[in-house]
Amino acid sequence: MCTDISAQTGALSGMVRDGEENRGLSSANVFLSNATNGTQTNSQGHFLLRKIKPGQYDLVVSHVGYDTWVKRITINQDTQRFEIKLHPNNIKLREVVIGHDPNWARNYANFKRIFIGSGENSGKCIVSNPKILSLFFDSRLKRLEASSDEFLIIENEYLGYRLKYLLKEFEWLQQSGLTYYAGQVLFENLNGTARQLKRWKENRRQAYFGSNLHFFRLLRSGNLHENGYLVRSLQRIKVADRPSDAYILEKIRTFHRNASNPNDSLAYWRKLYRSPKAISLIGREKLESGDIAKPTNLPNLHALDYQTDLHLIYEPKKVYNPYSRIREHPTTIIAFQKRPVLFDLNGVVANPRSVIYEGAWNQGIVELLPQDYEPE
Repeated sequence: MCTDISAQTGALSGMVRDGEENRGLSSANVFLSNATNGTQTNSQGHFLLRKIKPGQYDLVVSHVGYDTWVKRITINQDTQRFEIKLHPNNIKLREVVIGHDPNWARNYANFKRIFIGSGENSGKCIVSNPKILSLFFDSRLKRLEASSDEFLIIENEYLGYRLKYLLKEFEWLQQSGLTYYAGQVLFENLNGTARQLKRWKENRRQAYFGSNLHFFRLLRSGNLHENGYLVRSLQRIKVADRPSDAYILEKIRTFHRNASNPNDSLAYWRKLYRSPKAISLIGREKLESGDIAKPTNLPNLHALDYQTDLHLIYEPKKVYNPYSRIREHPTTIIAFQKRPVLFDLNGVVANPRSVIYEGAWNQGIVELLPQDYEPE
């Protein structure tokens, strides 16, 4: 029996206008963030997006010289119409540094390593226009910040996508290794030969299974263990007699400045700084989706919650670990920052700052898939 795919999808149409003059804006970018649906307005400001997979999305409209417009929407099997007004931005231009920035190359190298990733496939991601990035490293806080006022273009030859990324925030804390970034991204399929298309199809499947997108979708409807996930509780117990990082760093600076002190003291505090802050205890019980996820009274949203953090191993595959330099089962720690973690029908976390991923899911965007992806 054949199924009409278009009958299972929704559509968007509308008009984009200048908020002050009320005229139609041509060539405005209209897209669903983290998806493959995007277009530009015509000469009158009209747009149409079709064949959209049902679910929650951020509808994004951007244009040079205007504030970006973003609205969370729910796609059903119908056509929704929007009248959108963009307002000229009044953002003052950043102070221009005359001459070469001696720190730019180093800051960009760190940004690329964290944002793109450092795994075996990261070299297949090419940033076409890196100079549009605003990069700043706070030497006091050891924090790297980045953002872009226009699309950062990334050619992903591993998965066969062109990513257009409006990077609103990027923060990397050098001492802890914690990373946070936010923005809106449009995925476009690259053109390729039949051989390339076949390879991209398989690479996308490999990236999907074991990913956070796969995991969160299974939480709603599947058996985690039968699908290869070994999920256990993770409790972290703080090492009681370990001083704070701030105290240790002050000791390191003191001994480093005072050449009369023996090197053994400096080596001791440096070793202590690298020592773990907590002991991790992994539970024995295997957890299932019913133990850690529940529906909510919010439309189309489920909740991930548990009394401890979660330790995940995806057993069906092995990936290269750049730190241990061996192939091993991908392992992820889900560290709750705010409970519960809400996620939608497509497996996308609605409140990204509520959770931190450590391990396999924190390896950059080289294996990032759009939320409307479905394995064939």
